[in-house]
Amino acid sequence: MKITFFSFFMAMFWSSLIIFCVFLFRKLGLLTKKMSIISILLIYFFSIFRALFPFDFSDSRGIALDGLFSDFYKVVYLNKFPFLYLSTSLFQLFLIVWLSGALILLITFARQYCKILTVVHTYEKANSPDLTNALKRVHSQIGKTLDISILYSKDISVPMGIGIINKTIILPLRIYSENDLYFTLLHEYTHFVNHDLLIKLLTQLYCCLFWWNPVVYLLKVDLAQTLELKCDLYVTEEMTINQKIEYLTCLMNTLKESNSSQTRASYNSVALVAEGSHMVERFERISKNIDSPPKKAISFSFLSLLIIIVMLSYLFVFQPEYEPPADEFSGPNTYEITKENNYILLENDKFFVIYNNHERSEISKESALFMETQGFKIVEGDKDK
Repeated sequence: MKITFFSFFMAMFWSSLIIFCVFLFRKLGLLTKKMSIISILLIYFFSIFRALFPFDFSDSRGIALDGLFSDFYKVVYLNKFPFLYLSTSLFQLFLIVWLSGALILLITFARQYCKILTVVHTYEKANSPDLTNALKRVHSQIGKTLDISILYSKDISVPMGIGIINKTIILPLRIYSENDLYFTLLHEYTHFVNHDLLIKLLTQLYCCLFWWNPVVYLLKVDLAQTLELKCDLYVTEEMTINQKIEYLTCLMNTLKESNSSQTRASYNSVALVAEGSHMVERFERISKNIDSPPKKAISFSFLSLLIIIVMLSYLFVFQPEYEPPADEFSGPNTYEITKENNYILLENDKFFVIYNNHERSEISKESALFMETQGFKIVEGDKDK
């Protein structure tokens, strides 16, 4: 088990292909109508897993590709050029730029996250009879109590949750109806129960690591929306139709109250509402889920197929194919060795390639066994062909 240029290429190829297909199918409505949100999240998990484990196993078979792939490998990996008094390839230079960029982004992300947490600690602690009653309803509905601080802030426009260890719900400083306060807290509380903030944090770290791949930004945006859909469905799972209408009304009220000039939720938090088509999709999903829940059989079949594809993707790797120049391999002492007119001789525990009818050349046992897998026959004893 090792990591090679080809195994790395295959990992990026399969991971990017899965992410792009899921994003495209979701936008076209081909997945959302048939599969559960959990299944879509699992698909994204497999795509990330494939990128983070780009190993080449001993059983992997090479698939020779000629043309553009061979040219790409030659230009990127084989060709060397001087750089800072060193002879390097484009791939080696790419690794330097990649790791440097990832380190800068990770440090920047950590500083911004710490800055946000510092600002959050300055917000006013929320405490009122209405809030206490709403929290009791939330605890009763979820059946689980978490240590979550609730704060008010005049600097934000939408309710949001933030924090992995010190969990915090931040509410815009305004007047809430009893139902709006309850549904707002229920939504944010559900995010914490489902560990959605941890998922978003890990996704952000993944994007910092693979910053050069444009597909990861599709993952970042769509995964955030998928988590919101999952949260909505968890919240409304046992609600009556009237309760779901009240929940959607709460979302509409929050959307109307939001102000784009104020601080909006960062990717490191989870907000009650977003903008544009994201909210339309959430409304449609909640409404359609009233009468038509996702089909579990379809979700299971698709996930099973995906697992098989990911496993099979480790069994082969793309490799360049080159035809050696004929003028470099011609002459009176040059012979073409093929399985049709040559064979391997096993004599006194030694292996020989028999060519030109009687001439022999000793090879290692490993080479002989490999040639056998390619169709060459192994003959024991001194036998004329």
